[in-house]
Amino acid sequence: MNVLCIIYGIGRGVETSSATINKNIIKPLSDLDIKVETIYVLNELDFIENKRSGDYGAIKSVPKNIFINEERILCTKEQLLDQKVFKYVKNVKDVHNDNYKSYENLLCQLGMLKEACKRKDFFSFDRILMVRDDLIISTSNLDFLCLLNVSSHGPITSMWHWHGGIGDRFILCMPELAVKLACKINEVKNFVSDNGYLNGEHLQRYVLEKEKEKIMAINLKLVRVRLNFLVKENFYLPFWRPYELLRVFFAVFRYNFRKILFYFSKN
Repeated sequence: MNVLCIIYGIGRGVETSSATINKNIIKPLSDLDIKVETIYVLNELDFIENKRSGDYGAIKSVPKNIFINEERILCTKEQLLDQKVFKYVKNVKDVHNDNYKSYENLLCQLGMLKEACKRKDFFSFDRILMVRDDLIISTSNLDFLCLLNVSSHGPITSMWHWHGGIGDRFILCMPELAVKLACKINEVKNFVSDNGYLNGEHLQRYVLEKEKEKIMAINLKLVRVRLNFLVKENFYLPFWRPYELLRVFFAVFRYNFRKILFYFSKN
């Protein structure tokens, strides 16, 4: 089996996060005698100023080969940001009230995923894994043998931090769907036209529902890294959003049902 691991981001705090991504994702996959190809799409920024995240300061140069056997794809903000799309979304409500900075950052993230799709033939791989570079993977016992098998029946993400949509920090899926998710910037105008705002998790749900995909979820805890601190993540089930809670429940149920079938078939 061949797996393409796409890591993407701006290199913020990556010296901290990369150790856990290597230890808890890339190495366990390689230990299964699976051919793992890792690309790191890096948006090279020298300085970050983001009031919403609390980040302010210079970003260190990212050391070479910070991820195991990485192939690095260097990009600039100018290359990644689709100005026509950005101009379009600036006509709708700025839900974060930060002069559209969060929208701009999200579009750059989407640009990185699209760049990965341009550089690699997704259909030459059996599975595609997409994960942000600023995440500490605090779950160290992922059953990748099961995950890879079950992902043939649908995409898998974390059960945490859906924020009314579907979590987009980590996803494992088949290449056909991965192309749609990596190129979801193509759906931004449609999403904004339908909803009147832009949001990463809501866009993820929009694309998955358009593709008629049933998401599965696992108890994978991801903690975001910032320049000088870790985000204090709240791992609470969203009882205040009962419909989301129900969707999370069914996503976890789908995964565990497929997991039981997988291990039953092995015996």
